[in-house]
Amino acid sequence: PDLSVSTTDGSMAVFESKRPAQGRVTLGGNAALSPAKLAITLAISSGRAPVVSNATDADSGKGNIYTDGGDFFLGLPTVLEGQALIRTAMSDSASTDPSFLAFDLSLPADVFILRDNSQGIPAWMKEGYVDAFGLEVTTNTGKHMDVLKSRVPVRGRVTMGGNENGPSMYVVIAVPTPFASRWSDFPAAAAAPVPVSAISVPKGTDWASPEELGPSEKLVETQVPSELRVGATLYVDTDAVSFLTVPDALAGATVVRTAV
Repeated sequence: PDLSVSTTDGSMAVFESKRPAQGRVTLGGNAALSPAKLAITLAISSGRAPVVSNATDADSGKGNIYTDGGDFFLGLPTVLEGQALIRTAMSDSASTDPSFLAFDLSLPADVFILRDNSQGIPAWMKEGYVDAFGLEVTTNTGKHMDVLKSRVPVRGRVTMGGNENGPSMYVVIAVPTPFASRWSDFPAAAAAPVPVSAISVPKGTDWASPEELGPSEKLVETQVPSELRVGATLYVDTDAVSFLTVPDALAGATVVRTAV
């Protein structure tokens, strides 16, 4: 099954070794990957036909947010720049259809909903989406749009309900999750936690390729692995990021924390 964890800093995909490991384990650095290309297809609506475009094209007067209005964004958070935008119609803002909007995602993605914060939130939105770290976007018409984010990354067919409360319609932006191009099916981790010791990283401030690794030193003299659970911190050098959700298959597992 697809596994992921949610943290106070975003969603993280979970990958498992292809075979069980024992003894010394060596991992490479967190080298940047080429961004995965996300495709949104078969977008349909029970109202006006939605249009898929680039979010940046609706920024700073370059294009419109809606298919039937002149609103545009006055700046976008970095995480949303250049991502796929599904433009809806302002005239559909009162729809109560539980299957108002549907579309297909070619890769696992965080789905963001941008909505006018002066109106109520539909029940389906409360159930499947959370506040996206306090992000807010303003428009040229004076709207203040809250940004909500799917609780977990999603892929395949996505269905959303109507806006219900009007008078301003929501729009959708989908952002491929980190490492989405390497996302694959794998068996759930079912083994009991195992002892982990002698944690070390390369000397210096920059990660190197496995061929360039020199002598190593302990990450933190007193550092020991911790238990994977909701509320646990991810890194040894900051308490600012912690787990919000943990799959049942990984609850209680041994986690080796690295440094930001």
